[in-house]
Amino acid sequence: MKSKFAQQSKLYLRVEEKNNRTCLVDNFSTPPLKVMRPFYRSDQGMELMIMSASAGILAGDDQLIDIGIGANTNVEISSQSFEKIFTMKPDELAVRNTTIQVGPNASLIYNPLTTIPFRGSSYRAKTSIQLEDETSRFIMMDIINSGRVDSGESFQFRKFQSVTEIISQGEYLYLDNCHFEPEQSQMADFGMFEGFTHLLTVLIFHHQLAEEKKAEIRKIIDSHPSVQGGISTTWSGNYVVRVLGGNSQELEKIAKKVTEQCQ
Repeated sequence: MKSKFAQQSKLYLRVEEKNNRTCLVDNFSTPPLKVMRPFYRSDQGMELMIMSASAGILAGDDQLIDIGIGANTNVEISSQSFEKIFTMKPDELAVRNTTIQVGPNASLIYNPLTTIPFRGSSYRAKTSIQLEDETSRFIMMDIINSGRVDSGESFQFRKFQSVTEIISQGEYLYLDNCHFEPEQSQMADFGMFEGFTHLLTVLIFHHQLAEEKKAEIRKIIDSHPSVQGGISTTWSGNYVVRVLGGNSQELEKIAKKVTEQCQ
């Protein structure tokens, strides 16, 4: 399937504090991207859902998402549905670039749903997060599926690349280049997916986790015998949780429980 959008698709969001409440103050989008009406929580926080009028990501898609989270705000952003990356011709590609800025004393949980690369698809994404200072709190959950597993399409995509960088006060706190080309490597083998079909990553930045909290996260993972994973501490004192599993629903439950330990 080929994109029907000749120009770059854009989504622009700005969130600020107004009268001690988190408010969506600016919102602009072009098809197929759009945002649902915000849900305002009783704790003065806000939830947003990014939607797409398209069935998924198509060949030739070029998407730009720009999110600004202002000072003293509390936001959770999710997506509407699984991100399907459709089959493409050998010379075709889809691209998405996401930039996120989190202001001082602000908190963002960024929770897009599972990405599913179809047979023959080629996809390149970059997510760049700027944290204003140590009070800018950020959690990101990400699940990558090996393909349409129930249809026998595991690791049959052509290329999947997702770069994630987190920067604060001019210093790189985290850089991950997730670059998969199944024709060039044995994706299911040791050191890769190791027989699993789904990979969950939870990034936890500028949240102080006591040892008992980290131990509780390990217990959460260990309580699911069908998965393998753990939590590690980065050089900057932040945390990365990675879990290999066999279905999205189980990994989503784990991610939610892990996030609850940070709040």
